[in-house]
Amino acid sequence: RCLSKEIIERHGAVIGVAELLPALKDAGAELPAEVASKAAALVGDIEKARLYRGKGGELMRAAVCRLVGGSAEARLPLKKSAFE
Repeated sequence: RCLSKEIIERHGAVIGVAELLPALKDAGAELPAEVASKAAALVGDIEKARLYRGKGGELMRAAVCRLVGGSAEARLPLKKSAFE
C-alpha cells in the first residue's frame, strides 16, 4: 500500500511503517529479514515510482523523512545498494 495510487492510502501506509519500526524495536520484537529488507528498500521504491512529484509529493516527502527517522531509531540494517 506504500506505492498505492491513492495519496491518502500511500501516505498513511508510509507513516504507519515509520511508526511501527521503532515501536517494535522498543518492544524487543525482531523483524523477519524479508520484512526488514522491504522496509529498507521502501525509500528507493517510492523514488523509482516518482511519488515525490506532482499532487501529494509534499506529503510523501514528509512521510518518507519520517520513515528514514523511524528506520534509524530502529537501527534497521541498510545495504550498500540503498545508497546508489
